[in-house]
Amino acid sequence: MVDVEALLNAEFNKFCLRHEPDHFRPLVRLIAGLFPLEGRCVMDFGCGTGDLGLALIAAGAQELIGLDISKPAIAAARQKAQGIAAATFYCQDIVSQPWEGRSVHLLVSHSAVHYIGRPFEDILRRLAKLVLPGGHLFLTVEADDGSRWINRLQRFNLRFLPEWLRARLYRVLLLAMTFKSGSKQGLEDPDILRAKSRYLAIPVLHRMSGDALRAAAHAAYLTDIDIGTVPSMNPLQTPHLYLAARVPLAAER
Repeated sequence: MVDVEALLNAEFNKFCLRHEPDHFRPLVRLIAGLFPLEGRCVMDFGCGTGDLGLALIAAGAQELIGLDISKPAIAAARQKAQGIAAATFYCQDIVSQPWEGRSVHLLVSHSAVHYIGRPFEDILRRLAKLVLPGGHLFLTVEADDGSRWINRLQRFNLRFLPEWLRARLYRVLLLAMTFKSGSKQGLEDPDILRAKSRYLAIPVLHRMSGDALRAAAHAAYLTDIDIGTVPSMNPLQTPHLYLAARVPLAAER
């Protein structure tokens, strides 16, 4: 039986996704409107090359801990963070391995947890353990809009097509999507084009409706649950939902 999660981990280790400047500005504005950042320690789970976490530092967060399983992405994040003492990046799988670092006030994760092949409420419980009691979680996942053809195509290609053919196929698909949308935002940079076309080749393992997301949050004993739509950051962006929730105090459990 093919281990899709192992294939995904191997795929993430082959490249790092780059973004156009200010790509995360709408998301940072959303997060800053939901949670206080001043004086807070923030963890970015699935931080990639560090753009979102570093933007949260610029928005007022006191400290950033970035985590990702991709060695190339963490290397790029560390290079970007040179001279920023408040930011530290680690290459570690904290879902499967214990985290020995500090707990945080706020854990954010954009477009990452839906690649983890575990029950979603178990993922939320694991991430909640990294947050101080009374602290918060903010994460985004692909929305389940009922259209599954692209996900099925991705899974088939990941399992059966050689890497060189996948890379070319998804570059053509990205260019076709770009032509259809009428936007070339960020894609003039060949490195961004190459990385985003590879990113298209990676199937998510969880696509969530709002009701399913709320049910998983309740099952993970989270409170003050808020679910909404992630603002568009790129005309080609797949629709995402966000979950904002509080980790209960010990007396509330």
